[in-house]
Amino acid sequence: MADHHPRFFKFMMPGFSEKLSIPGAFHKYLTREGHEMAILKSPLGKSWSVEVKRGGEGIWFEKGWCEFVQDHGLCIGEALTFQYHGNMVFDVLIYDNSSCLKEFPPVVEKDQTEVQVEEFEGMENHFRVTVKGSHLTQNFMNIPREFQLKNGLEGSTKMTLRDPKGRSWPVVITPEMGKDGSKKGPIRIMTGWLQFAKANSLEEGNVCIFDLSSAEKDVMNVRILRGYTSWYVHCLCSVGV
Repeated sequence: MADHHPRFFKFMMPGFSEKLSIPGAFHKYLTREGHEMAILKSPLGKSWSVEVKRGGEGIWFEKGWCEFVQDHGLCIGEALTFQYHGNMVFDVLIYDNSSCLKEFPPVVEKDQTEVQVEEFEGMENHFRVTVKGSHLTQNFMNIPREFQLKNGLEGSTKMTLRDPKGRSWPVVITPEMGKDGSKKGPIRIMTGWLQFAKANSLEEGNVCIFDLSSAEKDVMNVRILRGYTSWYVHCLCSVGV
């Protein structure tokens, strides 16, 4: 069966460790994505979050790319292929200077008990949530404290979640309140969350990535990754940290 996933190929040239441009002919596959973050899945069996920048120079990987370079020991003259699976997810293959696939030591998987407690991971302008059963029955979802503080989300506010189909879902973000009216816990996405979850057919184990839009202050773009089990647990870099 033919493989219809588009690919592009890049040699590592001087200056490659700062950012990596995406070939102009490949832009047609990315123009409708609307996401600011990409996921690069490597031969290490891990994944990296990398910021996608757009401007007069074209489209390129920037924040987070340097960590990917360092963790794979990339050198000038090596080559990478990026296979695109949509939703800003890429499989990356790395070829060394002998033109053969670069070899890496085996990766030791985390114990499953560690996976269970990693509900979410917060970054400066985005965060990830692993969907649990409670997210599908209760009309709220907690937001990581780090993300909350860095983006000034202290009180109740209205926001819009934009799903992968481009649909908008108004929600209310509010802190958990005690019986005396005082704030006693993390802020949560509340009113509107269950409607979003049901309309997007979320299931336990799915991964939602929430990107705070740089162009629209009160909008979070949401990507939904389905069919993944543990790869997201191995993300090593936090963009902006």
